[in-house]
Amino acid sequence: MKSQRQNDAAERQPQTEYLNRVEMRGTVVSEPRFFRVGDLEVARFAVGTQRGYRDIGGQAVVQNDFFNCSAWSGQPDIADFRDLKKGAFVALTGRLRNSRYTDRDGNDRYITEILCRGLEVLDLTTTPEPEK
Repeated sequence: MKSQRQNDAAERQPQTEYLNRVEMRGTVVSEPRFFRVGDLEVARFAVGTQRGYRDIGGQAVVQNDFFNCSAWSGQPDIADFRDLKKGAFVALTGRLRNSRYTDRDGNDRYITEILCRGLEVLDLTTTPEPEK
């Protein structure tokens, strides 16, 4: 029989997914690298975003941020990511993932990346028809 604490944890489980959620639109800034892990394909790439603000003097400032991303085939909301190319504008959803590995020199390295659950290449060449 489950304790009250276990029941409470089970009820909260779906909510914990929302604690680590990323939604982003940006430009693919590195040529994607594709490779296989078992039967799955993986794409690794970086996405750049821009954000603007005004500094203390009132001047407009644009800052670029870059994020490492990986997308695995087999995710239901990821189309054929072979269409990914440097310069493509994408919308993605996913979660942050921290990884640690040891490099060739024996140093511990840490990586934070976006593990994509949804990925869509947006077409910026067409504009939507205005609603009448």
